[in-house]
Amino acid sequence: MVLSDRFISSGSVLVGALLLFFTMTSVGVAQDKNKGFYLGVGAGQADQKDTCDDAFESCDDTDLGWKVFGGYKFNQYFGLETGAVDFGESEFDTPILNLDTLTIVPGALRAKVDGFFLTSLVEWPVNDKFSVLAKLGMIYWDVEFSITDTADNLELIGDEDKNGTDIFFG
Repeated sequence: MVLSDRFISSGSVLVGALLLFFTMTSVGVAQDKNKGFYLGVGAGQADQKDTCDDAFESCDDTDLGWKVFGGYKFNQYFGLETGAVDFGESEFDTPILNLDTLTIVPGALRAKVDGFFLTSLVEWPVNDKFSVLAKLGMIYWDVEFSITDTADNLELIGDEDKNGTDIFFG
């Protein structure tokens, strides 16, 4: 399982996913400008940075990413937000060792990344139409990956998980 550890352990999937989280285009609906509940959705291109740097064959590390979020603004300066985010899927094609036959075969490693987050918001209005916004929170992330022998269309390792929590800010 050396290939899967290399793919996940560098943290490149998480770094790319967090970059997506902070750069997604978001559309939200709020009841009141200064306080109250709000809901929103966001979508954008997920780029799992550094995933394809050492690829022997083809590699696709971009996908559609999305998030659904909601929160409560206590006043014009402070709020809390929670939501779910899907960072898409990447696929890395490379020769792999089939442990059943002890042969090198063409293979594919696929990783799907998603998570849940809780964050605090601090907003400083500059004027009526512009505010500076800062976020600080925690994200629980989950990476599901599988390794497939593409010559025989045989899944060698399926639905292995790596997960954890991290602090993020933006």
